[in-house]
Amino acid sequence: MTVTVYVHTFIPLSKYAKDLIDTEEKKIKRFINGLNPAYKKMVLASQMPMHFDDAVDRAYTAEEVHREELELNASSKRSSGPWFKKGGKDENKKQKSDAKTEGKTVCGTCEKAHKTEVCWRNTGACLACGSMEHKMAQCPRIKRDNQAPQQQPPKGQAVNPAPLQQRQWQQRQRQQQPQQQQQQNRPQVAGQVYAANREQAEAATNVVEGIIYVDNRPAIALFDLGSTLSFVAPPFICDMQKQIKQLSYDFTVITPLERKVVCKLYVPQCSVKIGEVSMPANLVVLAMNDFDVIFGMDWLVKYRACLDCFRKIITFKIDEANASVLFEGTQKQFGTRLVSAMEAERMMRSDCEGYIAFITEKQPKKELENIPIVCEFPDLFSKEVSGLPPAREVDFTIELVRLNLITIKNKYPLPRIDELFDQLQGAAYFSKIDLRYGYHQIRVRDQDVQKTAFRARYGHYEFLVMPFGLTNAPAVFMTLMNKIFAAYLDQFVVIFIDDILVYLKSEQEHSHHLRTTLQLLRDNQLYEKLEKCDFWLQHVAFLGHIITREGLAVDPAKVEAITNWQIPKNVPEVRSFLGLAAYYRRFVKDFSRIAAPLTKLTRKDIPFVWNDECEYSFQTLKQRLVSALILSLPDGREGFVIYSDASALGLGCVLMQNNRVTAYVSRQLKEHEKNYATHDLELAAVIFALKQWRHYLYGETFEVHCDHRSLQYLFTQKDINMRQRRWLELIKDYNFPFTYVPGKATVDCFEAKSMRMKVKETEMVFYMQDWESGKNITAVPVAGRNGTLSSVLNFATVMVVDDAITEGQDRQSKQIGRAQGIYVNSALDASDLHLLFSIVFTNEKYNGSTIEIQGADRFFLKQREVSVVSGTGYFRFAKGFAVLETVYLDLTNLNAVIRFNITVHHY
Repeated sequence: MTVTVYVHTFIPLSKYAKDLIDTEEKKIKRFINGLNPAYKKMVLASQMPMHFDDAVDRAYTAEEVHREELELNASSKRSSGPWFKKGGKDENKKQKSDAKTEGKTVCGTCEKAHKTEVCWRNTGACLACGSMEHKMAQCPRIKRDNQAPQQQPPKGQAVNPAPLQQRQWQQRQRQQQPQQQQQQNRPQVAGQVYAANREQAEAATNVVEGIIYVDNRPAIALFDLGSTLSFVAPPFICDMQKQIKQLSYDFTVITPLERKVVCKLYVPQCSVKIGEVSMPANLVVLAMNDFDVIFGMDWLVKYRACLDCFRKIITFKIDEANASVLFEGTQKQFGTRLVSAMEAERMMRSDCEGYIAFITEKQPKKELENIPIVCEFPDLFSKEVSGLPPAREVDFTIELVRLNLITIKNKYPLPRIDELFDQLQGAAYFSKIDLRYGYHQIRVRDQDVQKTAFRARYGHYEFLVMPFGLTNAPAVFMTLMNKIFAAYLDQFVVIFIDDILVYLKSEQEHSHHLRTTLQLLRDNQLYEKLEKCDFWLQHVAFLGHIITREGLAVDPAKVEAITNWQIPKNVPEVRSFLGLAAYYRRFVKDFSRIAAPLTKLTRKDIPFVWNDECEYSFQTLKQRLVSALILSLPDGREGFVIYSDASALGLGCVLMQNNRVTAYVSRQLKEHEKNYATHDLELAAVIFALKQWRHYLYGETFEVHCDHRSLQYLFTQKDINMRQRRWLELIKDYNFPFTYVPGKATVDCFEAKSMRMKVKETEMVFYMQDWESGKNITAVPVAGRNGTLSSVLNFATVMVVDDAITEGQDRQSKQIGRAQGIYVNSALDASDLHLLFSIVFTNEKYNGSTIEIQGADRFFLKQREVSVVSGTGYFRFAKGFAVLETVYLDLTNLNAVIRFNITVHHY
């Protein structure tokens, strides 16, 4: 450690140990004891320093002398070659003996011919001239040598000129040197500055930093409570038109490193502007590195400044009327330092303390008394359950055959999540119930307790309740729940293991069935956890989906986990990402085609190489999940339409009902399918859709749309191969016709439907989305200029009326967000108009809470409003969703006006 580093470390730490260095003598001893042993001997050679500054100077001198000795020894070693080694020691001994014979003594410190007591290094004298009045750093002889004319650099070598501001400052100083020479022996005044650079300012707590205008120039300023006067850096005043004056006294500034700097110049009446208020200041010239201006107590007291050092805010009282000016400084930015697990373990072994911290999102506490009907069952939601569960007629043992050679597991099937959602069509009110302790609410029969024995650290134990992790535990628990609710399944209750969803279309029916459900749970002594239950909702998060009256959406919490997923580094991470994303594949058009590069990485014979194709697939899947459509739930068994298509990449199909998308499905081609002819490939896509949605289509009449004309003659063609014959046997189970639709008009998994319409005048801008295919369409806003806008209507920024409008009131509009998504099925055919919106709120008033906008809030265009078409829509954004009701769109004269009621819900 160098002396400079040691001094910079010692002085800040000494502020926290005042009891150990309460006197100057103790401070000097502490300082010297921490020095390098090579320097300590030289500092204490003559006598103990009287002042701390003297000790620091001696330490610097000792370091310089020690460095010179090392350089001298190194040069002497370099000058001695192999031919000097022989007899070298004898030569030195001879020289020393000659010196002794001549009556001279060799110094034990520097090995020169003088006594040790008078050695300049031991006495602390100047090493250049031997004077005791100054040190080597202040020696006039060295200064004289340094001021000698320097030699010209060799030809071709560049000379680095001084910076322009520095040369200007030196020139202004030379102009004022005659005045300085005339004013010698002036009075001395002492002061201090607490922080002279950025490192000291960051270590201090009673300072404020910020940008302030001084003489109409931005300056990096520091407001220092520990500074006596206000200071300005020399480079900053070079461009100022102010006159620099001489102080009537020599002002000595003591820096945080206990150094003394003499200031003799100042700039009077500098204009300091905060806001629109000017507050002049006299600034003393002081050399600084990181700040342009330091404002001390002289200026702060004058303008009655009040500093809030925690919030970095300064309040100035500028007049007697208590008019104040506020200045906000820059907040200190704390970086995050990451340590590796090995480093953390090493620090823990070194007796460092470690803490585990986590962030929890505070949710409003649920009060049982405030929930109707549920408050009648307080015993079901008690936090502590006394005693063991009751004995139940459940057999969860595994039948063993031939002494464990053949194990027959419980084959009770768990329900498919997709099938559970099909029951919810039209439901408007939901209540979600979560059972407490899960499997532990099933008691093990007494004769089976011994079968659950396990060994722990302190002995053997047995489970009295059904433990987690058993092979047939989920099936046993599902059997129990279905047995209890057998009379109400598929009517108003959906059960998936320990999650119960009560649903109905009307509020009155929901009240009755919720009471029935809770009574059944009470009769069977099944207890719930109130914190994880939700009641009387019009939208509910269930099994990773958002369920509303309008349909099924992706849970934003799960989507956020996918969008924040880091780039996979190995195959297991790729599998984890695909597993989570594939859970929502029914929402994503072309899922298999998009995920093909990632799926390829999971094969055993493929090396893991993350290329641009994988990156595009990874980011596209994230974007598709964020902008996923709202899928409608099947309503009955009529009106289904299948759009199928095939390509060299895979098969894709869309299931629609009543012109609304119900589900997407796609898969990649198998190796043998890549050799199929186009006819067989298109037929394979139809077979794939029939197998996937058999539970919807079997026994019903539906349509299949495809862009391959030859499929229309499938049942009448004479020559068919064995593969087609096998597929025809499957197709005979269904009742549907093939409908040929040209490729550009087909709504399939790979292309969007083409639409054209003429627009004469529109002034509200939307970003569009094809409602049926889900493809985002971007159109340039040229409506009303050239008369034609391809693909989609194009409007301008959405302005929503914030307050109710009555007769005689002005229309005051506030923009609360940007809406996107409108789809017109055919050109200007109002009867086929379908709306799909998504919205992100930007106004602070609408963030972070549930919003109920009642009445007729309107979109306006030229203060016109005509109701022509009605419909419904669905708003969804990052932290919530909204249901759009009673939508009216005016297409009279091709001017767009929308009026609606909207209810916005935040999670």
